[in-house]
Amino acid sequence: MVAMNRWTMRGAVLGAAAAAAAGIFAGPALAAPAAHVYGAPVQARYHCLDDDTYWTFTWKIDAPVHAQVGGTVQLSVSGSLGVNKEGITIPAKAIDADLKVVLGGTQTGSVSATGLTNPTAQAPGEDRTMTGGTATVQLTSPGAVTFTPGTLTGHSASKTANCEVVGSAPVSSVTAVW
Repeated sequence: MVAMNRWTMRGAVLGAAAAAAAGIFAGPALAAPAAHVYGAPVQARYHCLDDDTYWTFTWKIDAPVHAQVGGTVQLSVSGSLGVNKEGITIPAKAIDADLKVVLGGTQTGSVSATGLTNPTAQAPGEDRTMTGGTATVQLTSPGAVTFTPGTLTGHSASKTANCEVVGSAPVSSVTAVW
């Protein structure tokens, strides 16, 4: 078996999911390799209910490639809200947001990644980058646990935006739990 630290990001996602489905992560005999963290940027279409607008946001949810049942994993979330179309420069830390991270695979539910903010000022036409989001997940069963972006609640000085995913969002990361 090729060590996980040699897999490409896509190979890690597909390999972890296939291996978990095959049940090879079920036994304690598997030695725990060093923890690697990764997440793939994914785009999702959102409907923001407050002003009835549609946007495509990009999210990256970093999670450990592997972990043990009963443990916890720390998720790190970053992303983009698209281009600043406000016509003015948005000051640093003027936007803050929470992103619901939907759990899938062998675990269900969701956790809220809090602390997302725009770290730098963003002039008109620049990307509205968000960083600093974190969430903790308790792992309850063996197999592949997926992490997918969900509902977004954003706040600025002038408004609150409640945005829901249109259809389904792609998986950003997978943790193989044994």
